[in-house]
Amino acid sequence: MRTARIVDVGCGDARKLERLAREYGVLVLDIEAPAGVRLRQDDVLGPKPIPQAEGSLVVAADAIERLTRPEVLLEKIRRSRCSGAVLSTPDRLREYGCDHRGPPRNPRHVREWTAAEFERLLEHRGLEPVVLLTNTRVDRRKWATIVAICM
Repeated sequence: MRTARIVDVGCGDARKLERLAREYGVLVLDIEAPAGVRLRQDDVLGPKPIPQAEGSLVVAADAIERLTRPEVLLEKIRRSRCSGAVLSTPDRLREYGCDHRGPPRNPRHVREWTAAEFERLLEHRGLEPVVLLTNTRVDRRKWATIVAICM
């Protein structure tokens, strides 16, 4: 097996990486994964570093809002010597408006941020984003996501 070039933390069913798994080494850290993607169960809040993260692209897409201690994951990413990190999370302001005071509507979410709050959280943990944007999409329902790219 070749070394992972993409490490997806909290991948869910990993569908977003299925196509990339054919071209790049992909390691997913979660409970289940589709064929062609290497799965490793891992506790991202535990004491161990993120496996195979050095030199890889670390992806944490819509995972951080589900963690009781997101700072632990951010610290692991900072220390991992990864080549870059892509993190995404719902944008509380664009999703709910400025009057929403919580809790998140999704019962699996512990905390949601505005773009400004998320940027401060990342910077406070030493992961200064080189790109931070919010995407709004309307198909079956409206949703808004903050995407941060850190190098």
